[in-house]
Amino acid sequence: MSAADGGAAAPPDTTLDRLLRILGPFDADHRELTVAALVRRAALPLPTAYRWVDRLSQAELLERDADGRIRPGLRLWEIASRAAPATSLSLVLLAFAPPGDAARFVERRSRVQEDGEPRLRASA
Repeated sequence: MSAADGGAAAPPDTTLDRLLRILGPFDADHRELTVAALVRRAALPLPTAYRWVDRLSQAELLERDADGRIRPGLRLWEIASRAAPATSLSLVLLAFAPPGDAARFVERRSRVQEDGEPRLRASA
């Protein structure tokens, strides 16, 4: 039903809605995505997806590999780990590591940020 039919118009797509649509398609079966796959799974226009991927990559919330595939970035994991301290970040990160990848992620609590929160680093 649309506003023209006398029904309620769909609410506008907010910034938060778009952010969630960009991050939502990543799951255990889709750890890395091309921008084209992200566009399909997030139902966003291609130019919008590229703008969001570029900005989120600059903020280190997403990462791009040499082939242009994108995945959740380390900064996103750092933020999430603060909200769920009982979850081992290293186990979560290993679940999202590309199959066959020798990289191992560990929590490093040796370096503390100004706010007292541990800074997490990836190591090979």
